[in-house]
Amino acid sequence: MKLHLQEIQKAEWNILKAFHEYCQARGLRYALSFGTLLGAVRHGGFIPWDNDIDVMMPRSDFEQFLACTKAEPVADTLYVQHYTLDPRYHYICARVCDANTHVHVPYIRQQPSRLGVWIDIFPVDGVGEGSPRFPLQQALLKWHWMLFRADVYGSTEKNSRTRLNYLIKKAALVLFPNRNHAQNYAVDRICKWFPFEEAENVAFLFGEEGICKIPRRDFDELIKLPFGDGEFYCPPHYDQFLTQSYGDYMTLPKEEDRMTHDIDAEYLPGETPEARKE
Repeated sequence: MKLHLQEIQKAEWNILKAFHEYCQARGLRYALSFGTLLGAVRHGGFIPWDNDIDVMMPRSDFEQFLACTKAEPVADTLYVQHYTLDPRYHYICARVCDANTHVHVPYIRQQPSRLGVWIDIFPVDGVGEGSPRFPLQQALLKWHWMLFRADVYGSTEKNSRTRLNYLIKKAALVLFPNRNHAQNYAVDRICKWFPFEEAENVAFLFGEEGICKIPRRDFDELIKLPFGDGEFYCPPHYDQFLTQSYGDYMTLPKEEDRMTHDIDAEYLPGETPEARKE
């Protein structure tokens, strides 16, 4: 049975609530991020057409979270996906997934071994502004971003900006295969060049949006904002973060620019809400 948008949002909200309680019990820091933070600020919940939840964690908390969940899952019906756990999962972020659902993502080249409705967890590192190594770090991450896109999305004329970009990605798939997640490990090593604890500003460093930074101290001064039926942690300098990410973020985009992630989600057999009530 396919899930419609509101069912996906409800499943994701339940994951977020369980994640929040898990982190609170273990003293792990997190904050809503990207479109989820925008939804909390502008809508008090989901952006109406969005089907995604994004959370960011300081690198040390992120790594502790992954270690903790190996022994103690977030909940009985939730599991974690990460490239260190699944040879077919190629993202740098981790995902907390609903075990009662299955998701097919039509635009990626290889489906993970297992993927349910999820929330994304992004590791946050220091921004090395002013360091002579910072431009080199950014150049290396830009190179790895191209390799990542080729690895995850493949190379077609349709998903390439130019024919040269198409040919470069096609060659990258042959010349730089991501065997045993070598590229993922390299990206994480590069992102950790400037430790979170020593930086003035921090950010998730690996993505097409560029660096959307906030003061490191935000993670010591987190605030709660309403998101649906609950309140969740957010950075106090959310205006700085959202302006970098979206510009005039309080103005609604035109209807034709309101994007929903292209996924096919369904309940596993016997796991519909009606069946759970029986």
